[in-house]
Amino acid sequence: MKNISEWTPANDPSFFDKDILAFDLDDTLTQNLVLNIETMTLLEEAQKNGLKTVLVTGRPFGWADALVRLLPFSAAIAENGAIIFEKIDASSENVDCWFWTAAKGYSKDLVPQERMGELHSLRTEVLKMFPRVKIASDQAARIYDVAFDFAERVHPKLSFKQAQEIADYCEAKGFTAKVSSIHVNVWRGMFSKREALEFLIEGIWEKNLQNNVLYVGDSPNDAPLFAAVDASVGVSNIRSFLDEGLNFPLPKYVTNSSYGKGASEVIRHKLKHL
Repeated sequence: MKNISEWTPANDPSFFDKDILAFDLDDTLTQNLVLNIETMTLLEEAQKNGLKTVLVTGRPFGWADALVRLLPFSAAIAENGAIIFEKIDASSENVDCWFWTAAKGYSKDLVPQERMGELHSLRTEVLKMFPRVKIASDQAARIYDVAFDFAERVHPKLSFKQAQEIADYCEAKGFTAKVSSIHVNVWRGMFSKREALEFLIEGIWEKNLQNNVLYVGDSPNDAPLFAAVDASVGVSNIRSFLDEGLNFPLPKYVTNSSYGKGASEVIRHKLKHL
């Protein structure tokens, strides 16, 4: 990973094409669940300079519905790609929402809860197999997935390797599982952060995911988007996964600072070159 300072118009001919800034939430924009106020101010400044801002998170429908209305985001993707919100204008009332369906892909018309019975059975199995794991505190606000908490309310935290063991167990059962900095998110369905962001960028905004997006994240569940865009950035705390020996596609650049301060560093760097 190169330092973010090396991402410049001189080194990247498409630097100025990156007019969409997309961010993971937990431990990318936040630290200990606290949003960095400077980052929110910089996101607003980015929008005033003609950039679009997107939240891309494993957090639930209920959280993203509120965050996209209250904070300076042009759109939000929730539950690791199951749900997409787009703010139509500055009004918090004008928000379109798409839901993933097995039959139709993304649709405004349906809010399915497909195969939830299987997820409930899996939840019981995982809690027996891994007794220190908890169900995430935001589970009631979710539509598509089960989130197993290994680091948010679990003290002492489980290691990332232990979290990966949970994910591997779920995938062996035929589910999709992704490890974030705090949760293991598990679902049925062919959606992901990448598919959702691609639908938003290319299907709705008629831009190009690879060329027009700068993506910022902190963990293995961001890896598909690190690989999908030309310019990707990890906030410095991404190194904690590497320290535990986890291997996944890395971002091209890394910040000097961690958490929300790292996200602020990215936005300031972009604005400096506008």
